[in-house]
Order: sequence, then structure tokens, then C-alpha cells
Amino acid sequence: MAEKKTGLFEKLRLVPDVTAGLAIAVIIVLETMQCIGRYAFGHPFLFVDDIVVICFSWAIFVGAAVAYRRKMHYGLEVISNRFKGRAKQWYLLVVQAVTTCLFGYLLYRSIVLFANSGSKILTTTRISFKWVDAGAVVGFLLMTVYGIEFFISDLKKLLKKEEEDKA
Repeated sequence: MAEKKTGLFEKLRLVPDVTAGLAIAVIIVLETMQCIGRYAFGHPFLFVDDIVVICFSWAIFVGAAVAYRRKMHYGLEVISNRFKGRAKQWYLLVVQAVTTCLFGYLLYRSIVLFANSGSKILTTTRISFKWVDAGAVVGFLLMTVYGIEFFISDLKKLLKKEEEDKA
């Protein structure tokens, strides 16, 4: 049997998956530890809430990017089902372009948020709030990159199909 070779690029594409998964795992472990500490020993761990907030941000935004890359988000096809053939492909391409532009704008806004967090810190650990905002920056950056990839791929497919139809 031939083994599928995975290159460096394929392994790098797994970094967001691992990041989101690790963030969720850390949340589960820390919150379990917090519950045991609070109810079994009467002593909560003060740092847990701050770390969980950071991990939650990374899990949500990077996890959303992973779901987007895998096309696992739900969508309403009420409008797209009204189109057939090439018109539907063009409609979906326009939707992809608008979505990618929206992600680009949200990337810009998250960078502004990150830059404006200044010296704001988390309460207990005194960790910079930039770690929370960085999750949004990374997530929207990934979604923008994936959107560009999808747009280019869909455009190539559409143009190739149009060339085949002309031939």
C-alpha cells in the first residue's frame, strides 16, 4: 500500500487545529481543577479565570477559522437554490468575495482592537490583555487567507468550466 506523504505545508495547516484543540483541552483541565479546588478543598485557584479567558478567545476564533476551512459552518441556501448551473456558480463566487472582504475588514478591526488594548491587563495574573485580542487577530487572519484560497479555487473552476463549455 502506498503511504500518503505529508509535506511541511500540510503539517503547518494543522497548527490552527492543534491550537484550537489545545485551548479547549486547557479550558477543560483548568475548570475541572478549579471545581475540585473550590468544592473539595475550599480553595479556588485565582489564576484559572484569566487563563481560561485567553484560551476561550483562541478556541473560538481559531476554531471558527478551522471550521471555515473545513466548510463545516451552517449556511442557508434559500437564495443559492434559486439559481442553476453557471448562474449559481457566479452567485457563490460573489458570496465568497463578499465573505472574504468581510473577514478582511474584521481582521483590520481586530488589529485595531489589539493595538488599542495598550497596558490593559487581566486581573489576577497581570498578563497583558493583548493575549486575548491576539486570538481574534489570528482567527480573522486565517479566515481571510482561507477565503482568498477558496475564491481563487472557485474562480479557476468556473473559468475552466466556461472554457470547456466553449470548446
